[in-house]
Amino acid sequence: MTGKLGKSERAVSASSKSSDSRRRKKSVSKSLPRDKKSRGKRNKSEEDDQSSRSDKSGSGSDKHHDKSKSDKHDKNSDKQEKQENNNNPEEAQPPPKKEKHKKKKKKNVVEYNAEERKQHRLMTSAERPKLEPGDAVSGMKYKFEVISLLGSGGFGDVYKVKPEEKADDIPEYGAMKTELLNENNNPMMNRLKVECQILKIFETLPPEKKMHFTEMYDRGITPTFKFIVMELVGQSVYAIQKSQPKREFSITTAIKLGLQTLEAVENLHEIGYLHRDIKPHNYSIGLGKRANIIYMLDFGIARQFVQTGTKVLRIPRECVKFLGTLKYASRACHQNKEQSRKDDLEAWFYMQLEFVDHPAVFWSQFKDRKQVIFAKEKLFAGECNPKLFEAVPPEIMKLIGYIDGLIYTSAPDYEYMRALLNQCVKANDLDLSDAFDWEPNAKTKKRWKKKKRFGLFSGDEKAKKKESKKDSSDKDKEPKDGKDKESDREE
Repeated sequence: MTGKLGKSERAVSASSKSSDSRRRKKSVSKSLPRDKKSRGKRNKSEEDDQSSRSDKSGSGSDKHHDKSKSDKHDKNSDKQEKQENNNNPEEAQPPPKKEKHKKKKKKNVVEYNAEERKQHRLMTSAERPKLEPGDAVSGMKYKFEVISLLGSGGFGDVYKVKPEEKADDIPEYGAMKTELLNENNNPMMNRLKVECQILKIFETLPPEKKMHFTEMYDRGITPTFKFIVMELVGQSVYAIQKSQPKREFSITTAIKLGLQTLEAVENLHEIGYLHRDIKPHNYSIGLGKRANIIYMLDFGIARQFVQTGTKVLRIPRECVKFLGTLKYASRACHQNKEQSRKDDLEAWFYMQLEFVDHPAVFWSQFKDRKQVIFAKEKLFAGECNPKLFEAVPPEIMKLIGYIDGLIYTSAPDYEYMRALLNQCVKANDLDLSDAFDWEPNAKTKKRWKKKKRFGLFSGDEKAKKKESKKDSSDKDKEPKDGKDKESDREE
């Protein structure tokens, strides 16, 4: 049995042979080159491993397979980003802590300026600090240098300024109007905003519709005040009339002033605004070649009388605070009623009456508001002494009846009012091409013929009696001899 193997022994030998053959195949396969399929699988697995490593490390490079190399690449990329941020400071974003610090600092500045502005508001126009010549103020478009102070009001000042750099759309000089900032939402300190809105509307209109309004060049805000820079104009009509002999204009100048000032009122009404403070102080003449043009100024208390974007009238308020100037204010303004276009024309009439015959505005001597409105009501009721207005052309007196017939909703007939003024021109043989009284080429001034007046209201003969008593007493006082003198002393 030595030559033959049993079944169990043959099975063991067969299994050992098969295991040996498998070992040989593995060793051979390790030594042999990889085929394309196995190589593709290997590369894919390596790329997956590498991408997972790159995701963890934050590196975006596919060429580096080592973790150490990817870390070095990350450090280099961080350095490059820092250098780029240093080179471009605008793109660099400050850390959030610094932003908070800046906001706090800005807030502190505003609080300080608010306290300073509060003190300024408590001061009078004379006490309030002013800008000095040479001070610079930056607007939205240009930078301006202060030349001099032109005037002061309750909430701001007006300066003569010039742009630091010459510009084609700005003349050599302009007028800068300032207003203190408003922390308490006081409507009286939003006047510059209304003025800016009105001037911006006129910028869009044709030349013939904006001839009587100044051009606005720039606007801006500082830590203390807000401002607009506009066209520089000359003296006010009030200042010119005050400088005239007996505060009187010539006939031609008075009528020409009436025509131009009325046209300005009409243009303002056409854009849906009321002025509410018509007076000679708020009209000025132009400079140089434009000295024959009258400008309407100061829209601080102007009000829109139509709903925005429509021609529908706003509903009148029941009670309105008195706004305006006592001498020129309308009767409705005195009565705390809502004003309308009628009230602007009534104030314009008082001004025109003063241009024509200064003493005819007899209520200017009254300081009590009740006396002033009483006199105006008597005038419109026709109860004033006619001799008060003997120097006033009848065509102008006809305006009283027309204006009195208007109501809140009335659309005034400006053409009819102009026609009355032109009738006055024909009746007095005037030439509207003649120069104004303040122009250098003005001709000899033709004055109104004026008579001596007695009393204010019709039936008032007190002034006549006083005058006659004066004359008789003067005659009685003339002594005939020394005895009369002694008797006068004894009495």
